[in-house]
Amino acid sequence: MWTLRLGRVSARVDARDAVWCGVFLVLLLAASLVTLTVGTIIVGFDEFTSLLSGTASRGTRIVVLEWRLPRLLFAIVAGAALGLAGMLMQSITRNPLGSPDIMGFDAGAYTGVLVMTLAVGVPTFLAKAIGASAGGLVAAAIVLFLALRGGVTGFRLIILGIGTAAMLTSVNSYLLLTASPEAAAGTAAWNAGSFANLAFEQLLPYLVLIVPLLALVVPVSRRLAQFTLGDDMAGTTGVSVNRTRIAATVLSVVIAAATTAVSGPLTFIALIAPQVAMRLARRDTASLPLIALNGALLLVAADYAAEWLTISTGLLTICVGGAYFVYVLMREGFSR
Repeated sequence: MWTLRLGRVSARVDARDAVWCGVFLVLLLAASLVTLTVGTIIVGFDEFTSLLSGTASRGTRIVVLEWRLPRLLFAIVAGAALGLAGMLMQSITRNPLGSPDIMGFDAGAYTGVLVMTLAVGVPTFLAKAIGASAGGLVAAAIVLFLALRGGVTGFRLIILGIGTAAMLTSVNSYLLLTASPEAAAGTAAWNAGSFANLAFEQLLPYLVLIVPLLALVVPVSRRLAQFTLGDDMAGTTGVSVNRTRIAATVLSVVIAAATTAVSGPLTFIALIAPQVAMRLARRDTASLPLIALNGALLLVAADYAAEWLTISTGLLTICVGGAYFVYVLMREGFSR
């Protein structure tokens, strides 16, 4: 542990976490530089530095500032948000499979978006965010209600979440099949998950919504740290177990739903980012900055690779994250 002091204020920082945060920050900066300069149109060093001095050509400004920079910022913020949302669910369930997408909350968010866009006919970001949050919360309420009937345990929540996701996927398919071909095609394209058509006009409302939610993760995560001791021991330390579990669930769902409303489903980032961070920290928990940086780096790399492969970012995260999901699922099954 390192002790940092600034006047009367002091803080203890885990040395391993601090080192890995520095590594991920350097890697994220390098990945961001590559994302902004390397692509179908190559931006040379002189052209990139001219942006900083304000002497860049109009073409360079359009490529870097209007096309690539919003996409990069979306990937950074969304990756950090999904990583923290996954951390909340994994802390609640005490299971590496705990994730908003695995437990059906993303499917519920998709249902809410379909209702707002196809039934209500309001395809704006605010409408999608409201619909996604409402759908995700309904899915979470269903899972928690069913879990309470037989005892709330981590593995039981996972199984019920997978079943709820399958049910909601059927509902989503029905909504798409009964919609007009034009509306269904537009929604299906959004469901692929991508930052390709996003600009600063969508980024600013997303930041206004997501930044306060991410700030709330800090106090909630402090209470969740006691959950590693078990519900009974956490209760003896003064933590209200049920209230903390509900608050963390709602926060995780709303964070994931807000991100889904903007980019479409980006599965498995919330599953992988906290697990990688915990393995690097060599503890049952990892610091919030380490998880956020890991999620941001994963999504930036996935989005850049997807652009090169000319596929959607969501499809790439499914292909890569699906293999990791099968690995974790087999490991959890064999350990029981």
